[in-house]
Parts: sequence; C-alpha cells; structure tokens
Amino acid sequence: MPAQPIPKKTYLKVEGVDAITSPRVLVFYDYWRSRQKGDALPVWSDIDLMEIYTLAPFIAVKDVIDGGQDFYNRYWGTGLGDAYGFDATGLKFSDYLEPDAVSEGLALHRAIVETARPMKSSGTMEFWRSRDYIRFEGVICPIKGSDEGVGMLISFYDINLEGRQA
Repeated sequence: MPAQPIPKKTYLKVEGVDAITSPRVLVFYDYWRSRQKGDALPVWSDIDLMEIYTLAPFIAVKDVIDGGQDFYNRYWGTGLGDAYGFDATGLKFSDYLEPDAVSEGLALHRAIVETARPMKSSGTMEFWRSRDYIRFEGVICPIKGSDEGVGMLISFYDINLEGRQA
C-alpha cells in the first residue's frame, strides 16, 4: 500500500458571516455594513475608526498588493500587537507568519478579494509561536479600491487573552 500523504495542518475555520457568534464581531460587522451604499462596498473614506474606537485595538487594515499576491498592514491595533507580541504595522502578511500559516491566510484573504464578500474566521493562535491557548473569532471585510475591485481589507478579531475575551 502506498504511503499516504501527511495532511496539511489547518489553522483557521472559515465560514460565512451568518456564523458569527461573538457580539463584538457582530458590532464591527454591522458597522461595516452600515458604511455600504446599497450593495456597493464601502470605500476607505467611509470608515472612521473613531466611530468604533473601542474596537480599534483589535482591528487590522490591509492594503491589497498586486490583486492579492500579498497584503500590507496599513494599521495594526495595539490589542493585536499584544496578542502577537509585536506591532505589524508596515509589514506585509508574508513577512511575519510561518509558511503554512501564510499559505492558509493568503488563501483566505485572496478569496475575500476575489468574491468581494466578508468572511468569518476562528480558531486558536497556534499558527503564531504555538499560542494555542489564545482563541479568536474575527471577520474580514472588503473595502473598494480606486478601481472597481477590492483595494483593502479591514478586519476585527475578538481575541481571548488569558482566558478573557478582548
């Protein structure tokens, strides 16, 4: 019998936004939806982080590079910095994650760019320095770019640091 390939580790559970359970993630998602004009995606100028300042520490804003080849962190909230142990503002996605996690994360982010639809993700931070004791639920939402496509992604994560939801 031939050897079976070792299954690739999966770090994220990805679902539609109807699966959001965190009240804080719902607040963020509802804010993003309120910025839409009908079915059109919001543009960056529609977003005002001061309107959701209590959530801002757990928000990341990423610029889409070359249609989703990578993502540049324009904004990285301080709560995310606490969870990761550093400030990733100004870094590309591929600069700070392990290769397997980069592959999975890029696939998720690219799917959002391609479909122009938000998605929920959840799991543990096992992908980052084995921090499997840190659980999270989040939503990643598209922002319209200068053309008709997605130019940015804005995300919010409800992170359980030391047994408490952030």
